[in-house]
Amino acid sequence: MMWLTAKQIGMEQAGDEELLKKARDTDRLLLTRDKGFGALAFLKPEESPGVILLRGRPAALEAVHHEPKRLLVEHKEEELKRLFCVVEPHRHRIRYLSKRSG
Repeated sequence: MMWLTAKQIGMEQAGDEELLKKARDTDRLLLTRDKGFGALAFLKPEESPGVILLRGRPAALEAVHHEPKRLLVEHKEEELKRLFCVVEPHRHRIRYLSKRSG
């Protein structure tokens, strides 16, 4: 998986809904520190690309940054596209955006 920043794709000034739409339209997960994406993802789960929220204090940033790699090892990318994940130092929590099918 290749990581892209909003700045790299010319969207550093884009609104949250616009960023979610871009992630969904380009079939990407959204990795963020902005808690507001959680509310947006749950309001319209069918439109969400899958969101990974990074949480942690500045002193724990290194530990927080390692956790998404572990998340990607434990869960397939396609599964993550139906999830809202909160990543903290040395752990992550998962919530399905909508009811699981099957």
